[in-house]
Amino acid sequence: MRLNAIGLRNWKSYRRFRLDIPYGREKPVALIEGNNGSGKTSLLEAFVLCLYGRLGIPLLARANSVSRVDQSYERFMERALNSGARQGRAQIAIEITFQSDDNEYVIERIWHFVDGALRKNDEEVRIFQGADRIILASPDPKDDERFVRDFIDQNILQDNLAGFFILDGEHLERMASINMDGQVKTALEAAIGIDRLRRASADLRTYARERRRNLPDNAAATAEARLALNNLGREIEERATSVELLLAEIGPLRERRDDVVSRIGRLHGDSYRAFKTHFEQRESVIRERDALRDELRRLLSGELAQALAGETLRTAALERIKAEHKAAQLKGDEERNLNRASEFVDRVSRHTTVTDDVARALALAWREMWGNRTADAGGPLLSHLGETDRLSVVEHLLNLSSVSASDIRDLARAVSRADERIGQLDRALGEQKGTDDQSKSLAEELNGIQEELARAEARHAMEAAALRELEDRRSCEEQQLAVSLGESGNAVAFKRSAAADRAADLIDALAEAAVPQNLDALSAEITDAYRSMAHKTVVEQIKVDEEGRVTLLDRSGRDLHELDASAGENQIFTLSLMSALARLAADFPIIMDSPFARLDAEHRRRVIGHFTEMDRQLVLLVHPAELHPGELALVTRRSGESLKLPSTERLPVTGAAS
Repeated sequence: MRLNAIGLRNWKSYRRFRLDIPYGREKPVALIEGNNGSGKTSLLEAFVLCLYGRLGIPLLARANSVSRVDQSYERFMERALNSGARQGRAQIAIEITFQSDDNEYVIERIWHFVDGALRKNDEEVRIFQGADRIILASPDPKDDERFVRDFIDQNILQDNLAGFFILDGEHLERMASINMDGQVKTALEAAIGIDRLRRASADLRTYARERRRNLPDNAAATAEARLALNNLGREIEERATSVELLLAEIGPLRERRDDVVSRIGRLHGDSYRAFKTHFEQRESVIRERDALRDELRRLLSGELAQALAGETLRTAALERIKAEHKAAQLKGDEERNLNRASEFVDRVSRHTTVTDDVARALALAWREMWGNRTADAGGPLLSHLGETDRLSVVEHLLNLSSVSASDIRDLARAVSRADERIGQLDRALGEQKGTDDQSKSLAEELNGIQEELARAEARHAMEAAALRELEDRRSCEEQQLAVSLGESGNAVAFKRSAAADRAADLIDALAEAAVPQNLDALSAEITDAYRSMAHKTVVEQIKVDEEGRVTLLDRSGRDLHELDASAGENQIFTLSLMSALARLAADFPIIMDSPFARLDAEHRRRVIGHFTEMDRQLVLLVHPAELHPGELALVTRRSGESLKLPSTERLPVTGAAS
């Protein structure tokens, strides 16, 4: 995907303006120069707002003076209206042209004003495709906004990734001020689309609830089962909300904890490495201990109880399931053969004359021969278990024989050893926290945060376990209700609701597994970019763990993460993250407005070299004096002739160098 052109009407100082952006595979860099006040930042703002409208406001440094996004958006747009268009009715129009390998897209967004005031909710977005500019329209006119957002997400760039591809110097500084862990977590979740997975899961669960709610009652038993299922659904929703609230509580606590740890590190200098090592070991052992506890709890509450039921009962259960399997096969054969009765009569009639009485007798004989075969399997078929469920139960019962007292004893001992190790690390941490007043204060603050965090994480673990148990209960009750509804027309609707719930469960599991699966690739790309741009060569490798924590390792494996970094070095990490996402997440141009202000000469040279050598379009908006001759030579090696923005309003202007 590349950017071809941007056109403006009544946008800030531009009454009417169009910029055609040159591109070539060997020269993918577009250098756009402009003095202060020429509208470089205005051009970038127009680009963001054309694509994302209100959703783009958080990316604009000059738009965040008001806390409420709605107010900020309206005020920003009213200030953006060209001064010559403030009387009567007027429009701001921004049009962007993109070119993919096989198609051209034009995005046009129009805002309407009366006497300089934005007409709220009166905003148009038009999407054109191809050289003939065919208009793409939503199949549902009432859902135009969602159609536009989905189209841009799928064909241009997701809004939650825009901050890593389109940025000005101020936005880069804001991102660099966030700790590295926070940046990586935000970037990785945006690249994978975690928020969209969660939204899809929520939509599926809403669909399932509505389907169940609209099912008519057929009988008292069915109505009672549906009522119980609906009550269980509400309980699951409440429990899920509790889990989400606890996660929202845990996140800030972890950030506070990490901040205090960093402050302790700055007080203690070199001794901090040992402090941080012990602290991270403690966190790792706690996670291992909690996993062991969960496994022990599972054995004690599930497998052990079933194992104690005895071999005789388990064998009887296995025999019963085998009988059900045979019954299910026979029932299927029976239904297929009963349905062939008329076919049998038709075949007989081909060889001899068959009267109606004879046809009825033949059909009856056929049904007597093939009917009631299921009883041969050893009893009625308990159809609440499907074929997959039977196989799972059989495998589970067979595995119970391997559960032994030694397994439980070993797990309990492992939990005890983990508790002892946590105690040892707590004592080591206590010895390293120092005796001066400030250190004592920080140590007390850290202890308080850790206690609060431990309580919140324990509550979260309990709520999450309870939620899983409720979801398992719902699955069983859904199967039972499906049997009750099987003979009615409601079975299809109910199966769809159950399928939606299962799909939501799969999406949730996918979201949980997606981050760990992408960590190695992200870590490698960040490392390559960082080593390319940082002129200090002490960092050998950057690693990201499943919690989003970042470690910067030197050649000996020491973690350099907590060393004091300059503003420029922090920006290098942010730019490395941008580069990694560009390679892994999206085929989209990188657009930068004056990104070099806080970088020293060597960093600027390396950053320019890295980004201009990337295999994608790069659009640089810079002040003519921002790049030194050597830096300019690096850019022009990969760009055509530079474009110059007009310093005053002109009518009309195209993208030729002025």
